[in-house]
Amino acid sequence: DLDAYYELRVSDEAGWRTVSVQPTVNFESSNTAFAPARMLAYNNQMSAFISAVRGTPAGAGTARDGRAGVEVVLAMLTSSRERRWVDLSAQAE
Repeated sequence: DLDAYYELRVSDEAGWRTVSVQPTVNFESSNTAFAPARMLAYNNQMSAFISAVRGTPAGAGTARDGRAGVEVVLAMLTSSRERRWVDLSAQAE
């Protein structure tokens, strides 16, 4: 469970646990809501996208990486909907 402006929580057999917490964002000021430290990931994504469009090395993931990410998200949705563990190793190529 990821709240991009607060915490990252993961779940396993033992239950939920928080693995990372960011300071609360003060949405009253764009200086804190959109500070460079918070926007770095978005900036890096845009730079990689522009590089890929230009045909230069992007330093980003490949199509295979993207597919793996989609498979993980689909497994997560299946797990949540069916309330069971989904074994991704059984789906590996």
